[in-house]
Amino acid sequence: MLQRTFCLLVSCLLSGVFTNLAMADKPADEKPVQYWGKLFSWTDNKAQHPTEGIMFELLHEVTRRLPEYQHHYIAMSLSRGFTDLTQRDDLCMVGMMRNPERDRVGYFVGLWPVLPPQLVIRRDDRQFITHGQQRVSFAAVLQRNDLRGATLEGRYFGPTLEALLQKARTADRLQSLQTSASTNNLLSMLDAGRIDFTLDFLETFQTSSEGRPELRKRLMLVPLEEVQTPGIGGIYCSRTPRGKQLIERIDLDFDLHEMTDAAAGREDRRPDAAGHGDMVVLDEDAIVEAEAVVHAAAGAHGVLLRQAQ
Repeated sequence: MLQRTFCLLVSCLLSGVFTNLAMADKPADEKPVQYWGKLFSWTDNKAQHPTEGIMFELLHEVTRRLPEYQHHYIAMSLSRGFTDLTQRDDLCMVGMMRNPERDRVGYFVGLWPVLPPQLVIRRDDRQFITHGQQRVSFAAVLQRNDLRGATLEGRYFGPTLEALLQKARTADRLQSLQTSASTNNLLSMLDAGRIDFTLDFLETFQTSSEGRPELRKRLMLVPLEEVQTPGIGGIYCSRTPRGKQLIERIDLDFDLHEMTDAAAGREDRRPDAAGHGDMVVLDEDAIVEAEAVVHAAAGAHGVLLRQAQ
């Protein structure tokens, strides 16, 4: 039954697949260009392509499945990136958290788990700020008059922290700063003692401090009491027909494949609660049985399945 159902679903997708294959056969200079923008640097200064990490590995998998495009990677500030999404149809922003404001200018697909944001401080200040605790209350940190903090304008850390951040900015207890698209200047300001703390995600911290081992030694991340549940990171594409088509293509493609050569595929074929080795990762819908993938994907995309007679 599942096999027959899967064949029916695949047949519904064949027309689009054949079109994409035809475009993929074109010479590189005849293919349309698709730009992938991200805050901070894409490169390791040796090769002009994304560096390591689950986000970059998944993007490699995304672009591999879009052979009909030329793929270019660019570093962009958040303000420029989301402004450009309203003016062009060849751009997607990568490594983004979803929020209602961004939904107004782009289509979103969630692809990878994101650890909760953490407090970034100087290692030498650990006892002074945390009092020896493994976690700290961000609300309590914001109330301290002996600490100066700053965050990057336009970044989004989830609704719980966003409420605290807005309240602190209104009370002039927190700076909101612009910085370069290629480097995270906030980390340099923190290292130099111009501020005492900021917020960041682990992978972004690692990416923006890449090539600066001394900075990683002097700074550290501290988990927050307010946020302990992972979120979902993903891609925003322009709110245009092309952007919508790209997002739907990526979403459906990752729903129906197990991504065995991508970072998320490391979870594939791990035993489930019943001891069966048939688990797959289904983007923001978490881990599901392999038998449910076709039905979940079809339901999410409004595909009508009919039993073969």
